[in-house]
Amino acid sequence: MNAALTRVTRVTRYFAGSVRRQLIWGVALVHAVMMSLFVYDLTIRQHDFLIESQTDVARNLAKTLSLTAISPLLASDLAGLQEMTLALSQYPGVAHIMVIQNSGKILAHAQPDRRGLYLADFDRLNGAPTDKARILVQNRALVDVAMPVIANGKRLGWIRVGVSQSTTAARLESITRSGLLYAGLAIIAGTLLARLMAARLTRRLTNLRDVADAVRAGNMQVRAITSGIDELGHLARAFNFMLDALALRAGKERELQQALQALRPLAQERGGQ
Repeated sequence: MNAALTRVTRVTRYFAGSVRRQLIWGVALVHAVMMSLFVYDLTIRQHDFLIESQTDVARNLAKTLSLTAISPLLASDLAGLQEMTLALSQYPGVAHIMVIQNSGKILAHAQPDRRGLYLADFDRLNGAPTDKARILVQNRALVDVAMPVIANGKRLGWIRVGVSQSTTAARLESITRSGLLYAGLAIIAGTLLARLMAARLTRRLTNLRDVADAVRAGNMQVRAITSGIDELGHLARAFNFMLDALALRAGKERELQQALQALRPLAQERGGQ
């Protein structure tokens, strides 16, 4: 506990012991926090946008197949359904695509060996609206959409399309890496700018400190740098004015002492008389 407290005290003294360090690390910290928040917000926004885009892709594929599947379903053309399903399964990012009977039986599937099987989670579609798409899964890995096939107000079956989010995840990682890279560059640039500003500002502060130390040591001839019209320049001129006044006062005191010393013999002679 004491060791940790000692380290904290040393760190506090390190930062509190120099205005330059406080300026540099203060600006660097602000840049780091702001850029981190920016990258986080950008990542979240892009994540939501990309997932919604993938959802639209899945929804549009399901809608397309639901329209083209009406005639094959009415004609019980299972071969045609399978052919259409296989064609749409070649779309980039499609994880699964199938045509489902109202009983839950899979009539067509991108994997032909699954034809004739019954969908295990078909109960999830029972409460779905009869004319609208239903999003079954929507996360970083998969968007799964079910769309009813409607003909003359009657539901003939369901289309289910799953679109993988692997491409979205890769794009998000790329965006995050780029954001972190730009954030790092911004922090470095901000820190370098802070160093330049701190050096310019603290140079005159350091000069004032050195002048004060010299005056305390007895050197009354030193003067501060008075360049600049800002507060530091005003402080340096006021400091020099004070030193000039002290030097003038010291000069008058020396003249007075010299005059007193010159009058001392005369006063002694008069006192002897």
